[in-house]
Amino acid sequence: MIIDFPRPAPVAHIARLLAICAIAVTAVVPGAGAAAAAETWSGYSQVGSNQVKGVAATSSAAGRVDLFVVGTDDAVWTKSSVNGVWSGYSQLESNQVKGVAATSSAAGRIDLFVIDTGGMVRTKSLFNGIWSGYSQLGSGQVAGVAATSSAPGRVDLFVIGTDNAVWTKSLVNGTWSGYSQVGSGRVKGVAATSSTAGRIDLFVIGTDDAVWTKSSVNGAWSGYSQLGDNQVKAVAAVAPTYPGVSSGLVDLFVIGTDDAVWVKSSTNYGRTYSGYSQVAANPVRGIAAAGTARTAQQYELDLLVIGTDNAVWQNRLVGCSTGCL
Repeated sequence: MIIDFPRPAPVAHIARLLAICAIAVTAVVPGAGAAAAAETWSGYSQVGSNQVKGVAATSSAAGRVDLFVVGTDDAVWTKSSVNGVWSGYSQLESNQVKGVAATSSAAGRIDLFVIDTGGMVRTKSLFNGIWSGYSQLGSGQVAGVAATSSAPGRVDLFVIGTDNAVWTKSLVNGTWSGYSQVGSGRVKGVAATSSTAGRIDLFVIGTDDAVWTKSSVNGAWSGYSQLGDNQVKAVAAVAPTYPGVSSGLVDLFVIGTDDAVWVKSSTNYGRTYSGYSQVAANPVRGIAAAGTARTAQQYELDLLVIGTDNAVWQNRLVGCSTGCL
C-alpha cells in the first residue's frame, strides 16, 4: 500500500540535517500515565559551554551516556558520562559534516553515522576503545539520518532519500545490506528505536508536520499511523532497557511550538501511547535522548538538548519498572 501524508498549507520547517534529534510539537494538555512523565526530571544542567550545531546520543554500557555533537568547525566531537561524571570533548577527525546519529549494538561498541558535505552517509565504529576511520555507505544523497539496534550485533540505519521517503539498510554479521524503501510516504524528519529484540519503532514527521509511526517485527513492517495531529519540527526516541530484560518502554520526545520539550510514552512496546506532557519550559533548539539500565528494575533517561546559547544541556530521569520502590 502506498501511503502519503495529508498536505496542509505550507509551513516553515526546521533544517532537516540536524535530523535525528530535533522536533517540535503544538503545546498540548499533559497526558496521563506516561512512563517518563510519571517520574521527576532533574532539571537542565549545562554539559560544557562549547557551542554546537547538532546533537546525538546513545548508551554503550550500563550507566554510560555517549554524546556526539557537530561543532562550530562542522566536525564531530564526543564526550561521555560514566555514572554521572562527564569527560571533556575530543574530536573524531576533522571531516566536516551536516548531521549526526549514533547507536550501540553491543556493550562497548558504537556505530556513528554522519551526513557529509556532499549529502552522503559515512560511518565509523568504536570497538574496545578504538575508533575506525570513516567509510562511505553508498553514493546516494540523503536529507536525514537515524539509527538503532534491533538485536545484539545488528545495526539498523534509516535515511530520508532525495524522494523524501524513508529508506533503510542493516548491518548483520559485519555485512551491510542494500537500501530498501520503508513506504513511499514523504517525510521531513526521522528517528528510530528498539524496545525488544526483533522490533523497531520508526517515527517520522509527515508533510502535515505531525508525528507518524510504523513498526517492524521480525522484518515485517506495519503501515503508518498518526500519533496525534500536533505539529512538530523534529523527533527523537529512546527505549530504555534493564539488564537482560525488555522493558516495553518507548519514549518519544518533541520540541513544542513553545520551543519546550514534550514527551509521550508507551509501556507496551509501542502499541499504545500516552498523551504529551511537558518535560520543562526551557526553550531549546535541538534534541537527543539516550536510555541506559542502572539495575535490573531501574533505568535512566538522559535528554540532551541544544539550548538557546547553542551549548548542550542535560535533563535526567531515573525510572523504575512495576514493583520498583
